[in-house]
Amino acid sequence: MSVSDGHVRIAWGIDLPPETESRVLEALGPGHALINKPSGQLDAQTGGEPPELIFAPLSVWENLRGDGLALAESFGASERVLLLDKTASPESVEEIVSKGFLTAIPSGAGAEKIRAALAKARDSVSVYEEISRLVGSVITERKTLTEQRDRLAFLHHLLARASSSMDAERILTGLLDDVSGQYPVSELLAAFWRGDSGVAAEIFLSQGLSGAEESARTKYLLHLAAKALGGVPADYLVARVKGLSNTLSPAPTAPGKSLLIDFETSGLAFGCLAVVTHAEISSENRGFLRAAIRQLGPAFRNALAYRGLKYRADRDGLTRLPNRRAFDERLAQEVDRQGRYGGQLSFLLLDIDHFKQINDTYGHQAGDETLRELGAIILQTVRGSDFAARYGGEEFAVILPGTDAAQAWLLAERLRSRTAGHHFEHESRPIKVTLSVGAASSQAQKPLAAEELVRQADTAMYAAKSGGRNAVVAYDGEQTRRASGLAAQAG
Repeated sequence: MSVSDGHVRIAWGIDLPPETESRVLEALGPGHALINKPSGQLDAQTGGEPPELIFAPLSVWENLRGDGLALAESFGASERVLLLDKTASPESVEEIVSKGFLTAIPSGAGAEKIRAALAKARDSVSVYEEISRLVGSVITERKTLTEQRDRLAFLHHLLARASSSMDAERILTGLLDDVSGQYPVSELLAAFWRGDSGVAAEIFLSQGLSGAEESARTKYLLHLAAKALGGVPADYLVARVKGLSNTLSPAPTAPGKSLLIDFETSGLAFGCLAVVTHAEISSENRGFLRAAIRQLGPAFRNALAYRGLKYRADRDGLTRLPNRRAFDERLAQEVDRQGRYGGQLSFLLLDIDHFKQINDTYGHQAGDETLRELGAIILQTVRGSDFAARYGGEEFAVILPGTDAAQAWLLAERLRSRTAGHHFEHESRPIKVTLSVGAASSQAQKPLAAEELVRQADTAMYAAKSGGRNAVVAYDGEQTRRASGLAAQAG
């Protein structure tokens, strides 16, 4: 994708609006020409030099038919960029991108994102150049024909498996499965940053770690991120992934305990991967493994972009907690899991008392600040295995897998008391905030449907409100029990 002297590189647009056409052309810079083609004039007779980039709005691409679609899809060497000029679900965007798009960016994206897409296209070319270099290196190192074939097959499988998914967790677990079959690898740790998920960094660790084991690994990855970024990320999320460890060995604490791979785009680091080994790997194999895994950089970039898109779609913009749609999906999953494997499942529904009075007295900005602070209190209070969401308005919900009624009440009471004791204020004016909490539990021997579990918690919550508010009430049959009664039983 480099530009040689005197040669103009061609890019296409398909039905680009004038302002988008101008922005794209400006971003491409000298040495590039942009031909904006009407979708109705795309046919087999279209001649000229094939484009190196094609910019297609989502609304236009979805309506391409016949010869126009066939032509747009025929340029195998071209890189297609999808412009998100309308609202679409992450699933539909992923489906379209998976059919041959380099990336998807907002239609109104600035020059930086467009240049990033151009750099990404150049990177994709360098992948094949790097593979060729690796093949040459293998040959010059006088490996046997069988060893050469096995390495190339491994590399091909690695790339094919990673490129078949836009799920970062699946790429990581698939990578561990592949490399542990060839090398003494027991665990993968990963950290990515500079994404669009709303946090500075996201850390991927194996599910099932103890608190101390998770803390040690998190500290190690944050240290690696700080070296790349010049400072510790301002905030981070931990994704606990089933299948990122074969045997939970001690976390690496010093150089040489693991194989480190960094990922870059346009000269900037965007992530790192630690491959934890349980036996020595020769320097030759370490070099090959590092070079092979580094080829997954474009796959990780695509997966993280999609993850960021899904993150934003599943999050409440005010509190950054999962939204109602994400809550409904997770509750259905937990109810299904309980039906399959048994165990306890509890649910809390929280409502801010007299929230309308806060808005009426202090203004809606104060109400928004209250919701944000309460969201932070909930996140700090619930456990890693719990799932907290903004249910709607001033209501919040917490799903508690593996939790019985007494444990659910204790957590509900902790949320209630922390909220009541927290100092909320707006413009130096204190605001009194309390919660009414309803709790419901589904027993292993008699699991409840999701709708029934929510109904019971809702009934209990309204009992807390009618009984004076600032209270926890647990559902008990068709009756409700005040917090004090369940507190005495739990104590």
